[in-house]
Amino acid sequence: MKYLIALCAIQTALLVFFGARIMAIDARTDEMTVVAAAAETAQAAVAASSDGWKDSSLFKEAPPGSGASIEEIRQVIREEVDLLAARMSAENRQSSGSEEDRAARAEMYANSAELSASLQQDLSYYIGRGRISEREMANLQLKIARLPPNQRGAALSQLTKAMSDGLLEGQL
Repeated sequence: MKYLIALCAIQTALLVFFGARIMAIDARTDEMTVVAAAAETAQAAVAASSDGWKDSSLFKEAPPGSGASIEEIRQVIREEVDLLAARMSAENRQSSGSEEDRAARAEMYANSAELSASLQQDLSYYIGRGRISEREMANLQLKIARLPPNQRGAALSQLTKAMSDGLLEGQL
């Protein structure tokens, strides 16, 4: 008799749970139906417009409570896009660099052979010792940063491999 009461209680709890889930699914279905109907209405309005979305009545007014007209919003967007384009072109000009920058980089990379040899010597020393302090790691990372990109990647790879293999204790 005790088992029947327990089974009835479990069955009732499951019925309540599944009923709640069905009601949640029904509510989501209703929401999706409303969204789909709104999307169809918007598509129909755009399709009916002879000049595409620009003439659609959906885009003639700003959203309620925005305090701005649609033309003011468009002007702000245009200004932001122009500002972004100007920033990007300025960054592109800076990244290409001047002749002085190129000469400085070439001089820095010319010393890369001796810097790489010094770095290898330091790394071998630290691996042999088994540990590296934070100050030593910072100095090692500064040396690595002065290398050309392809040698920098190889040096960082060697350093992280030594640390992950347990040959070198320290924090990167």
